[in-house]
Amino acid sequence: MDKDLVFLSCCSNQELEFLFQIITTKGSLTEFVTTSKEYKKYGKDYQRYTALLANEILDFGSNTFWFQKTYHDVAKDACRKAGVDCQSSDSTETIEMKLLSSLMNRAWKSMTEEQQKKFIECSGNHGRAVYDVLGRIGSSAFYTLCRNSGLFSYHMTYLIANELSYLVLKRGLSFSANVTLLKTVASLTGPISPIGWIITGVWTIADIAGPAYRVTVPAVAWIGCLRNIKKYQH
Repeated sequence: MDKDLVFLSCCSNQELEFLFQIITTKGSLTEFVTTSKEYKKYGKDYQRYTALLANEILDFGSNTFWFQKTYHDVAKDACRKAGVDCQSSDSTETIEMKLLSSLMNRAWKSMTEEQQKKFIECSGNHGRAVYDVLGRIGSSAFYTLCRNSGLFSYHMTYLIANELSYLVLKRGLSFSANVTLLKTVASLTGPISPIGWIITGVWTIADIAGPAYRVTVPAVAWIGCLRNIKKYQH
């Protein structure tokens, strides 16, 4: 398995279900998971064939039968296709965080002031200072804050992951989180939330770009969420 995807082997079936659904619905015409012997044997026990799911994402990202790209390159391509600037020298984690930060930045502009306040407070920040910084810095604000604050990074990622779960699995996350965060997530996410609008818009761009990006853009976003959530849960 690609070195940047090895951590998926430690994910639960609930966490892996998103990847299965993205591959089999967005990539329904060309995916090989549902015809595999692993799927026929283990069904929804995704932990039994995590390597197959990871390999399928790389195949979609490579978009060729001749060679398979690394996950780093797949993530970089997906990030750029979503309209986010990243460099080949960026680490995989940085590329994922740039994608997630960009989604949050676009959603921020669509939030009401009350929603913005709730998000700031649940992320361990209070007063006008951070609120003003977000309004002033623009597109780099969330990425900068995520680099400087583990708590902020974790909460932002959890919020995006919950919205991704709503859009694909039709339900919020069942991962553990503190009560304050859960209340804030409930008030900021859902089928018609600002974050949902932005993610749906980005996915539409990906759909237009080509069938491969219908899988890789949401997959990279979800993998980035899982990587970050697990990083700060330990």
